[in-house]
Amino acid sequence: MHVRLLGPVEVRTAERWEPITAAKQRHLLALLVVHRSRTVPVPVLIEELWPVDPPATARALVRNYVMRLRRLLGDDDGSVIVYGPPGYRLDLPPGRSDAELFRAGVAAGRRALDEGDAVVAVRHLRAALSLWRAVPLADLPGEGMVGVVRRELEGVRDAGRELLIDARLVTEPAAVVPELRVLAAQSLREYRWGQLMRALWLSGAPAEALGCYGRLRAAMAQRYGAEPGPHLRELRDRIRAGERGRTTTGVR
Repeated sequence: MHVRLLGPVEVRTAERWEPITAAKQRHLLALLVVHRSRTVPVPVLIEELWPVDPPATARALVRNYVMRLRRLLGDDDGSVIVYGPPGYRLDLPPGRSDAELFRAGVAAGRRALDEGDAVVAVRHLRAALSLWRAVPLADLPGEGMVGVVRRELEGVRDAGRELLIDARLVTEPAAVVPELRVLAAQSLREYRWGQLMRALWLSGAPAEALGCYGRLRAAMAQRYGAEPGPHLRELRDRIRAGERGRTTTGVR
């Protein structure tokens, strides 16, 4: 059995992916997947499935949803969705959830980049980000555990995108300039502007990189009354020093 969470919830037990049409069963399976191999107490499941005014028959309904999920998953002996006081756990082998594969791929990309292998980092990060189909758990309500997991996954995706740009700055800096122009224009986030400055510098456009610093500095002064931080100032100084060295040696 495999499960997709990076979009609408889907399961694959044979040859194709299938949605789970019943909303409460879909919600219950997602809760068990994100707590893989850990028992989720029945009272917690009830609170998640019915955040307001749970029915008096909530415990019986949870048992019924579990029974239907087992039938859907071919879990006739209860060895996949396992009951053990005080609740249920999903015995799913590692790597059967796209969310888990995604996190592992981002972590592998980060390790490769830290070890100086940008080519491998790009491969891992692109593969991880390609698993996304839509908003995580898109067909579930956004409160409770679902909301927490959704925000956590979106945070990892944002980090993965930044890591991918960092890796591509090593392998193909000119290729990321158009994307970074758009991203930098959307915010005054210094890290993003630093990426654009590095991309321009490495692409042979140091004057434009320094111009980016000047634009960011003016915008930050106007909005916040503040200067760019030391990381960006150090990058500016390195670009300036590189330009002075090129001028001194007569290289243009």
